[in-house]
Amino acid sequence: MGAPHVICHTRRAAPRRTANILIGPLEYFRVPDHAKISLLTECGLPANALEEPDTPITQRQQLMVIARLLERMDFGRSVPHHALEVAHAYRLTHNICGLTLMYASSLKDCLRFIDAYPELNWAHSSRTVAIEAERAYVGYSLAEDLAGSNPSLRRYCETNDLAGTIRTLRDLVGPACPPLEVWLPFPPPPDHREIRSKLDCPVLFDAPQARAYFTSGILDAPPLLANPTVFRTYEKLAAQIAEGLRWDIPISEQVRRILTVSSFPGRDAVAAMLALSPRTLARRLDAEGTSYGELQREVRLGRARELLRDSRRPMAEIADDLGFSDAAAFSRAFRSWTGQTPSGWRVTTEPGDDDDQPAPEDSGKRLHPVESGP
Repeated sequence: MGAPHVICHTRRAAPRRTANILIGPLEYFRVPDHAKISLLTECGLPANALEEPDTPITQRQQLMVIARLLERMDFGRSVPHHALEVAHAYRLTHNICGLTLMYASSLKDCLRFIDAYPELNWAHSSRTVAIEAERAYVGYSLAEDLAGSNPSLRRYCETNDLAGTIRTLRDLVGPACPPLEVWLPFPPPPDHREIRSKLDCPVLFDAPQARAYFTSGILDAPPLLANPTVFRTYEKLAAQIAEGLRWDIPISEQVRRILTVSSFPGRDAVAAMLALSPRTLARRLDAEGTSYGELQREVRLGRARELLRDSRRPMAEIADDLGFSDAAAFSRAFRSWTGQTPSGWRVTTEPGDDDDQPAPEDSGKRLHPVESGP
């Protein structure tokens, strides 16, 4: 089996989001009102954060709240079971991100929107979307520095992100595209049969990554309510909310994000996405000691290394993915960046030399299937 073809990869969830992300978990764990206030203040949040659901919070504050909630959980159920229950209660209409996705033209457009406005996405983990052996998969991994030494927090976040994605896809395109298989990166818990029943598909435990597999055609599937005009209306509102959460994010990082999730648009197009003139964008990047060209080179080089390390596809395909006219143009650029040709770099670089990989490789570790019967 060849290496997966990565469609998009977000290396970390956004560091800032809004307080309404906490409402679902707090309701599920049945936290009394007076205890909610105490919990919020312990985690550095204002006592009225839930009364003003657009209150900005950091990802670390969100994870602190979840870790406290897991201490209150019913130990008759496993952490992944609780994560599934919270995810299954989610509805697209619960936040601006879901409302916007409902009207996108395809699931690929949904991905582009989520990656353009990560502050509005409720996921805890980094996300990879890839095609592997004619199947599409969505994979999640919580960053090591966020999980720390708390395995329960990792299991909750990765399972919740995965189950939330499955729920979102079902709400967007209907029941015609169910998951073919789910992977979970921990041993089977005592209630593994209930977990499989809730996911309603084959489940493999002790997997390399939390993943859900679907037919590859799902990426082109249109949401049931697809409507470009309504989508643009909600996207404008989403952009305003996201901007309010980006007040301290450098413009260079915002450009880097756009380049990472798109097909390397020109400077003018990126400036328009950021509601800036090309001159203003250039001036602000210069103030941060960089330029559009330098950021494009940086992102292209990083993406090129990923593709050369993790893919055996022809150079022409890699060049096309990176926005070059042909393999020769890609080879000239890569050599100017590194002093090596792409093929030479691939030969001299051992897999795993760079730990900034988009998705963990299947390690050959034994996978434990859950029995299909009760």
